Amino acid sequence: MSSSDNVSLSSKQKIGMGNVLGEVRGEKDKTMLSSAFVETASYEALIHRNDYNFVVGRRGSGKSALFYKVSGELKKTALHLVEERPDEEHVAVFQDVLKKIAPDYRTARIITRLIWKAQLLTSALRGLRDNYKSKRLGAIDFIEGYIIRHKDVFDRRGTARSLYVLQQSIRRCVSPAELPVEIANYYELGKLQEIVSSALSQMGKRIVVLYDGLDEGWIPTPIATAILGGLAKIVADLADANSGVHCILFIRDNMFRALAQFDDDFTRNIEGSAMRLHWDEESLLALVAARLRVTLNLSGESDVKVWNRFAYRELRNREGFLRCLKYTLYRPRDIIVLLNKAYAVASLAGRSEIVESDLEATAASISKSRFEDLLKEYDEVLPGLGLFASIFHGRPAVDTYENVLKVLDAAVARNDRLGVGVRDFALLGSGREIFSALYSVGFLGAAEAGGERFSFCHDGNNSNISSLDSRKNTIVHPCYWKALEIVSELAPEDVLIQLDDEESETQVGPVVEAELQDLRVKRLGQVAEEFHRIPLGIGDAHHLERWVHSAMQMLFSESITHVELKPNNDVSQSRDLLATNMAERGFWKRVLQDYGVRQVVALIRNEAEFTEEDLRNAAKANYEKSGRLALLITRATNEGLTLAERKWIKDVKEREGKLILVVPAFLIARAQSKLRAKRKRIDYADELLTKRLDTYERSYL
Repeated sequence: MSSSDNVSLSSKQKIGMGNVLGEVRGEKDKTMLSSAFVETASYEALIHRNDYNFVVGRRGSGKSALFYKVSGELKKTALHLVEERPDEEHVAVFQDVLKKIAPDYRTARIITRLIWKAQLLTSALRGLRDNYKSKRLGAIDFIEGYIIRHKDVFDRRGTARSLYVLQQSIRRCVSPAELPVEIANYYELGKLQEIVSSALSQMGKRIVVLYDGLDEGWIPTPIATAILGGLAKIVADLADANSGVHCILFIRDNMFRALAQFDDDFTRNIEGSAMRLHWDEESLLALVAARLRVTLNLSGESDVKVWNRFAYRELRNREGFLRCLKYTLYRPRDIIVLLNKAYAVASLAGRSEIVESDLEATAASISKSRFEDLLKEYDEVLPGLGLFASIFHGRPAVDTYENVLKVLDAAVARNDRLGVGVRDFALLGSGREIFSALYSVGFLGAAEAGGERFSFCHDGNNSNISSLDSRKNTIVHPCYWKALEIVSELAPEDVLIQLDDEESETQVGPVVEAELQDLRVKRLGQVAEEFHRIPLGIGDAHHLERWVHSAMQMLFSESITHVELKPNNDVSQSRDLLATNMAERGFWKRVLQDYGVRQVVALIRNEAEFTEEDLRNAAKANYEKSGRLALLITRATNEGLTLAERKWIKDVKEREGKLILVVPAFLIARAQSKLRAKRKRIDYADELLTKRLDTYERSYL
């Protein structure tokens, strides 16, 4: 055993059995943050320059740790430092109040911009008043008087203050349209900004406001995103006006992308002052080495030598550290968790250094954790991600792009699952679009030229990726292999990974023009537009049938499965829509219990009016367990029925023993539109059919 190994072994008592690299959440480990923080280029830029107002990163990328260290440093130079972390309770109420008065993103942003302006400027005013030099200010009388007049505002802080300003302003308004003017005038925001800017200029100082935890209670709806959009807008406005109030928002990547989707001013006001956190092999090694120096009480040695005090055999040196990174997504949290767990295994074996087998022992749990993190991060913007990823369970890690598309297309066609995520199969509609989504979140990678390296997105970014050759290899990211029991002839450490982030112009895959949330919302909009473009008449009947097929999958993914189109032998050039009813609640459970409908049958007619013969044809479409109810989907422009149509329905019910529920297709399109936001009316279509059936049973029959 070498001398360096002896040093490592002698350190065993010093390390102990705890988390050798400290807490997973850096902001909770003040010792490591104080002694082992890596002063990256991002950190230096934030404390020495005013260029950045937005710091963007994914889960575990170090945003909160950076927030803590930057705030500590800026506190030394700013006249006043405000640290804000919105709480989920106030954010939820904020969203609820706002959505009652604001019909869309733009209106909500106008209001929230003024709400946040009031909070920021009142926080700055308090900082000015509390400074010992404030007595010299010419505006001190205004400042003192303002604080007294608005004592109720100053008694609150953070999101509670913003919420109070909003609620009180609403009470003073006759109509929501007056709200922006009311906020600006009542709180004298123009005068307030002038006083704050002038005072800070006179004192030669600035006030810094830092926001972290903005994802608390956030959901990717237009109104919820408008709360962030309003804050981002006033932050940009204050920077442009050289107001002396400098704000930095630490934002999770998915929020930032939602903001880019909804905000027309994103490019002008936000994008240019955003810093994206990026970690590579060198910076992650520096982070680990810095923490090991604290644990092992070392100093003066290079990062690699420090690493070699902790890692042994195959894991020694820079190459060994890279083997560890294959189990991660190149984020601080990932590598810290991995090495903490690996060391715990080593300790139980009586060793103070980790070896390859220690990583293997923890690889399965680490892989499952990374996979669960991935699903949680994108649950709101891509509910189908878990189902998409599960398609690769037990499959080879490496396969050609052509074969992967075939597998994904087959899963779309099979349509044999239930759940909210199934909606995304119908929404994306093809293996190519699903591949793009999986690539954009770093689940799949694609071989670069030469085939030795694979390119991955590690920051959730949909890169500008061009056409991918069908013969080129693709790969599931090694960190997910254990979780999905992926089969591979390669070892994880043998996969050469190229990070494809916003600093890389690598072009390796199919074109992806929008972010995930944008993609889903855009696709829903396209589906609605497609319906309105379908001409009436038998010549375009198949077009309508395909549209209804997709719409039924989207709307009722939790109730019906195996949705398919089957030729109707009794109606020329027509196809019935069939589906298996697996509902446990709502409309479909009702028709299963009351009408025996296990096999759902719908006749689709691309005509504005239907005839009694259409009703009889729908009644004749008998399949095993199709029960005593069927649907007739038409292009009618009215929800109600004429007296003659009601009589036909009653006659068919009496003679054929089957109730035909007529559903105008525009109602289905309307229900789809309710899916375009997170607080979507996912039960809207179910409620619509329930009410329609009530009307038939209580009135028409």
